[in-house]
Amino acid sequence: MSHLASILRFAWPYLRQYKLRLTVAILAGILFAASNASFLFIVKVTIARILPPDQQQIMVSSSSSVATVQAEPPTPINGFINRVEQDAQRLKERVLEEGSQVIDPWLPRHSRPLDVKQIIGVLFFFAFFAALRSSFSYISSYCMTWVSAHFITDLRTDLLQKLYSLSLDFHQRSQVGDLTNRAVADTQTLYNSIGTVFADLIKEPATILAVLVASIFIDWHLTFLALVVLPACMAPIIILGNKVRRAVGKTVSASVAQSNLMIESLSGIRVVKAYRLEKENARRFREHSESIIHHNIKQAQAEGLINPSIEIISSTAFAFLILYVVWQNISLADMSSVMMGVIFFFAPIRRLGRVHVVLQAGSVSAHRLETIMKENPTVLDPPVPQPLTRIDKNIQIEDLSFSYGPTPVLQRINLLIPKGSSLGIAGESGSGKSTLVNLLLRFYDPTSGVIRIDDRDIRQTAQADLLRLIAMVSQEIVIFDTTIAENIGWGRPGATESEIQEAARRAHADEFIQQLPEGYQTRTGERGVTLSGGQRQRIAIARAFIRNAPILILDEATASLDSQSESEVQTAIDELAENRTVITIAHRLSTLSQCDQVVVLERGQIIEQGSYQQLLKQSGPFARMAGRQGILIP
Repeated sequence: MSHLASILRFAWPYLRQYKLRLTVAILAGILFAASNASFLFIVKVTIARILPPDQQQIMVSSSSSVATVQAEPPTPINGFINRVEQDAQRLKERVLEEGSQVIDPWLPRHSRPLDVKQIIGVLFFFAFFAALRSSFSYISSYCMTWVSAHFITDLRTDLLQKLYSLSLDFHQRSQVGDLTNRAVADTQTLYNSIGTVFADLIKEPATILAVLVASIFIDWHLTFLALVVLPACMAPIIILGNKVRRAVGKTVSASVAQSNLMIESLSGIRVVKAYRLEKENARRFREHSESIIHHNIKQAQAEGLINPSIEIISSTAFAFLILYVVWQNISLADMSSVMMGVIFFFAPIRRLGRVHVVLQAGSVSAHRLETIMKENPTVLDPPVPQPLTRIDKNIQIEDLSFSYGPTPVLQRINLLIPKGSSLGIAGESGSGKSTLVNLLLRFYDPTSGVIRIDDRDIRQTAQADLLRLIAMVSQEIVIFDTTIAENIGWGRPGATESEIQEAARRAHADEFIQQLPEGYQTRTGERGVTLSGGQRQRIAIARAFIRNAPILILDEATASLDSQSESEVQTAIDELAENRTVITIAHRLSTLSQCDQVVVLERGQIIEQGSYQQLLKQSGPFARMAGRQGILIP
């Protein structure tokens, strides 16, 4: 029950949106159970009517000897039980008598001639109840499938939005393969749990309860004997279900590792081929696959043993029931009804065994998804954000420090960047250059210190307002698998076609776009594989042009290009930088030659600051880096 509760707790906020269909599914499941119970009475009444009176009791010689055994002295408990039995018998006879008066003309009876009315009655009687039972089952399953399909769509959408809302630190500590598995495999497992299993979870327990009540009404002794074996049937369900849960957890872990390996291998296919890592990656992939197979087999073994275990227990119980029927002289009509009830009783138990297995897997997925949904972004908008629509004066960085855990990345950074000026940031890898830009974009909040735009702390503004003021062109070019026009237009949602083309012309991208098979409607392929590096970069610059933001961040924007492409892209960047406040990160120091001021970072601290020419003349760290790059020092 704890696994069911965990799934319901997680899924209910979504399911309650579809209360009408969910209610219909539950009611149809209950009516399906009631139709199963009514079928027992149909069997009893039909057999009782068509058998001769002298054949309605099963008699054996041994039973007569039982009847001669002297009765035990009456006790208060025995007297109470006898009174309950007598009252129940009178109620049963009354119900059956009144029911027989209604159906008597429509059903055959022993020694009565068969007529057309009785033939129609028999055919309709059984066909009607079968159709009714099937209809209720279909309605319940259909409504639950409909609800679960909408639930899974809502969940996947919310999950993606949740992942988008989480701060950069979450994504840096997460694995892409794991997040992909949660979004696809775990949500599919929940779909199976709710769509198929919850329909059974409504119908089967209701069927067990309805059949139990009907069987008690027919013969409570026989029903009680059947119930004795119920705990024995539950034992394999619980024990083997726990094994399934453990196997599912290990399968998920192996699947995540395999997905990560696949993503790494395919995204880095050039490196894989260059270093001939195909066999090594294939070996690692096979190891993960064998681990998945091993745990899948363990899961299949546990699942496969549940039904045979229940079959053996229920078949043994059925044999004892037959012996009891003969021993107690139970009527053939009662025996047939109760035996049918036993079949209707244990069949749902077998199906519930499968339900338990799926719920075990579903609870694992629900827990994994719940941990994501409980994550909170570390960078939050203030309750009442201050408006920020433009930059009028400057960007001011005061005593800025930042650390990932105990490791300091930036220490007491102080900078003033006037509006319309350009700042260059240089330094070795790991010196904190990208972290400084990430803090300006407010992907993180500083450990101490403050960043202000026009004397306004950026933490007091809405992130959306801040980011509307900033356009970024980086070495990591992100091109989505859609049309070129859409890739450019995402710089400013709602941009017109003419605005997109104008941005492409200013980025010197229009010429090569017009030569593509479908022009601006040409799909770029995954990660823009159909385009060259220079073409992808110019599309990224066009995206920045159309954003028309007053602050421009250039993060190694030309570092991965050849000399010709760099020259073309640099021309577009120079045009983009006009009349904007520009922050440029560069390993290639010549890129910083036009900057108004340059700072050099080392281990998170500013160790040099000045104009490009001043730093070259100081013969310090900047000049030494420039010398290694072949830059002539005046």
